[in-house]
Amino acid sequence: RHCCLTMARYAYAPLSVDEERRGRFSHHQAAAEAERTAKVNERMPMFVGICVLVAIAFVLSRSPAQAGQAATPSVVPTTNSQQINSVPEGTAPVIQVVPTANSNTNAAADVSDNGPVIQVVKPAAVESPSTTTTTSFSTASTSSSADCNCNIGELRKAALDATPPHIIECAAASDGESQSACHLPSATRYAALKQKGATLWMTGCSGAGKTTIATALEDRLVKAYGKHVYRLDGDNLRTGINRDLTFSEADRAESVRRTGEIATLFADSGVITLVGLISPYRGDRDAVRKRHEEQGIPFYEIFLDVPV
Repeated sequence: RHCCLTMARYAYAPLSVDEERRGRFSHHQAAAEAERTAKVNERMPMFVGICVLVAIAFVLSRSPAQAGQAATPSVVPTTNSQQINSVPEGTAPVIQVVPTANSNTNAAADVSDNGPVIQVVKPAAVESPSTTTTTSFSTASTSSSADCNCNIGELRKAALDATPPHIIECAAASDGESQSACHLPSATRYAALKQKGATLWMTGCSGAGKTTIATALEDRLVKAYGKHVYRLDGDNLRTGINRDLTFSEADRAESVRRTGEIATLFADSGVITLVGLISPYRGDRDAVRKRHEEQGIPFYEIFLDVPV
């Protein structure tokens, strides 16, 4: 028995599109865009013109009188009976307006025939208080120390006496004792560098050859033996750390103290330190030697007894 099965077939029908309606919609969009562009082009010059007018009005509003008023100092009206108060030293002069009918020979400038007169009053000198020894110390230049009639050497000494010689650097160290426990042991450092640090302190008169000998020794030790050497003398120190010091007795002592502290640090780090300094006072050199001995650093004092 033969039978044929007929399957149903489905197909999508094309969607009808109203081409005329689509064309009208696109035409409406283009017309609206053109209208907006026309409005922007029409209003843009007006907006630019308003901005220019505002800028011109702002510039004209700042007249020369107002601009000059900010640069001129303010004046304080007063009468002839009022006295001028003194101001602390170092401040600007006080400008006061004194109304008067006649010209004043002491006035700086006359405003008008019957107007006020501007007088410039110098600040009154302030007397410096008497010098007292305190624990606080403020650094001052040589000129300011001369103005206050104080001895900078005594002030520096008082500050050093009030400062503890040892500051706690770590938990392993104690107050007022050596802080070597906070640093790398010297034996370990010297073993790694294959040399020990020391200070060679050359003293003598000016022109005795301290710098010449120290320079030649430094050159020989570095080039021939490969040692770590550094030279310190008055020339390269007074251009930096000792630039504020003069050649007075107190300043010479401070120069030796600072140089000794630097040499101690250099030698402790394993550097052979060559110092060429006049250092005419034995007490200053002994203080440097003591600082080296406290830290177990070799210190050799060399006196160049050379006639000049």
